[in-house]
Amino acid sequence: MKRLLVISLLALLSACSQLPTNIDRAALVDQWVAQEQFRRAHEMLRSLSSDDPQYQALERQQRALPSLIKQFEQKVLREVKGLAAQNRWVEAIARLDEARLQLPPDTVLDHARKTLLAERKAYMAALNLELDLLTARQLPARNAILEKMLAADPDSFWTRWKLYQQRRLGYELADVLLDCVDEAIAEQNLEAANSCLAPVATVAKEAQQQRLSLSQQRLARELQRQPNQLAQQKAKADRLQLQRLKQEYRDMIAAGWWLAAREKMNQLQVHSPKDLEVIKWLGELQQIITTQVELGIQQGQALYSQGFLQQALEVWRNTAELSPDNTVLQAHIQRAERFIEKLQRLDS
Repeated sequence: MKRLLVISLLALLSACSQLPTNIDRAALVDQWVAQEQFRRAHEMLRSLSSDDPQYQALERQQRALPSLIKQFEQKVLREVKGLAAQNRWVEAIARLDEARLQLPPDTVLDHARKTLLAERKAYMAALNLELDLLTARQLPARNAILEKMLAADPDSFWTRWKLYQQRRLGYELADVLLDCVDEAIAEQNLEAANSCLAPVATVAKEAQQQRLSLSQQRLARELQRQPNQLAQQKAKADRLQLQRLKQEYRDMIAAGWWLAAREKMNQLQVHSPKDLEVIKWLGELQQIITTQVELGIQQGQALYSQGFLQQALEVWRNTAELSPDNTVLQAHIQRAERFIEKLQRLDS
């Protein structure tokens, strides 16, 4: 065993003796920067000494590094913002985590991650409230149907149990929505309070009526005290939503996510069909999509003529998502599918 250990140590020393003694540190930093491995470059440049033979080159790199890091951070933040706007939160967080590993510690991306998680939490809370409101509005109609079913067949245990569950759900939603009313009034968000209060009366049980009455009185007093606030808050909320939709649309256009941009444009048209900027953007988007479709057709044709049939088919299929009714694209796709199918039959 000792002899084996000695031999292993000698082999290790021999290997180490063959390592280069003069590493081109400046070239290595350039390589890492090109690969966006800024953490490695930072570590290399952190211990810079004026005695280093490459001091001047390394010192220039050291001065340039913060600017390069800032550009990289801005690029990543744009990507993350676009992903979040598409509700692709998991990908956005993963992109941030990947980028943070490429940077020195304590960068703006560390703060951006916390902000992103908070935004996702707020987004989820808003969706949960939206779901609760939708369910509360639908419950009375659902209960009415179940009551008719129960009247037609009183012995149906399933119908009776289903109606019990629905009513119990309504009572739980009443508590949730009344909490929402209290919080919204405390924050002077009368529009949110009014939205939460509206469906409560149709789902609350008798024991909740007193609390419902108190909430109605509180909201009525606030509306009397500030009669225009509800309308003002609604108008403000509409403006903020329009601004958010527009910013998300611009982010998607900048990132080249044409499908997502088209979906966002549909939302903009529903929200503000007469907005001049939206009308202008719609014309520009239609032109962009037309150009992208033409490029996709040409790219597919080039691949097809070179014998890359599967790649051409994939390009055409992806392009068809932008223009599903394009007859030229569909003809190319069908031709490629037929030819690939023939080749597969010949191979078999």
